[in-house]
Amino acid sequence: MRRLLELSFGFPTVVFTTMLLLSLTYWVFAVLAGRIDLEVESEIDIEGGGDVGDGGADVGAFASLLRTFDLHHVPFTVMFTILSLIGWAVSAGVTNFVIAASAASAALLIGTFIALGSFVVSIFLTGRLARALHPFFQAPPHITRRDLIGKICTIQTGRVDRRFGQAEVLDAERSTHLVQVRCEIENELTAGRKALIVDVDDDGIFLVSPDVEAIT
Repeated sequence: MRRLLELSFGFPTVVFTTMLLLSLTYWVFAVLAGRIDLEVESEIDIEGGGDVGDGGADVGAFASLLRTFDLHHVPFTVMFTILSLIGWAVSAGVTNFVIAASAASAALLIGTFIALGSFVVSIFLTGRLARALHPFFQAPPHITRRDLIGKICTIQTGRVDRRFGQAEVLDAERSTHLVQVRCEIENELTAGRKALIVDVDDDGIFLVSPDVEAIT
């Protein structure tokens, strides 16, 4: 145990030990705050036009660097934790055999090379592991307005007519959306009644039909 502590908090492994402590602190606070949610939920753009996620992202230099080494396949916090753990293991292992056999005067120089080498190895291995884990963190397909056509919605307002109405509808990913609905014919649609979504216009207003007997 003493040797392990010496390796963990001695140069160069202390660099990765610090990274691991930062990761551990994040995960502890995330668990206590109930903020761990690695599943990306699909949403629909009700107010605007187009698909979810169609807005162009400004890919900066850091994001480009992550992509270069295949580190973008998992959330940053997961990637940072894996990189820290691999770097710590490589650094501690190499240090245990190399530093002990080297002269004290060369320990700092050798430790620096070990730190750099461990970082390079951890980046490479983290990239490979992140690629393998990518399917577990992949976002669900984009949901568009037209994907809701043909689905049954639940009316949330006291009436639905040509100018007024709201309803809740579940998409294919089981996410709930509150949408604006209209009906062109006389109906008895009130809160809690079911209706069939038959069309949607450019403003995101959904046309519904009260006739759902044929598919329910």
